[in-house]
Amino acid sequence: MEVRYNLSGQTPLMLAAGRSVELVRLLLKERPSPIIDVKDRRGRTALHYAAEAGLEDVTLTLLRAGCHVDGGISFPTQFGNTPLHVAACSGKVHICRVLLDFGANPLRRTSDGNSILHQVDN
Repeated sequence: MEVRYNLSGQTPLMLAAGRSVELVRLLLKERPSPIIDVKDRRGRTALHYAAEAGLEDVTLTLLRAGCHVDGGISFPTQFGNTPLHVAACSGKVHICRVLLDFGANPLRRTSDGNSILHQVDN
C-alpha cells in the first residue's frame, strides 16, 4: 500500500493526529500498519503531532495501535526530538505522563544533548 504525503511530507494520519481522535481511528482502521510510524520531512510521526497538540485520546489511540513511544529507533526527528520532548516543550504535562506510562525514555537526549529536563526549563 502506498503512503500519500503532502508537500511537507505529512500523511493524513499526521494531520488527523493533531485534530481528531475520530479521524485517527478511521485512518487506522483503513490502513493500520504502513502509516503508523511513517515520518515527515522533519522526522516527526503522528505521535509527535498528537503530543504537541496535547490530545490525550489521540496519543493513547496511536500508542495502543503500536506507534513507537520514542518516535523511532534512531534519532526520532532531524534534531532528535522524541514525542516526549515535544510534549514537554509544549507544556503538555498530561501527555508526558501518558508517554512515560507507555515506556518513553526520559533520559533520551536530542542531537544537541538536551534531555526533557532541558526542554521543560526553557
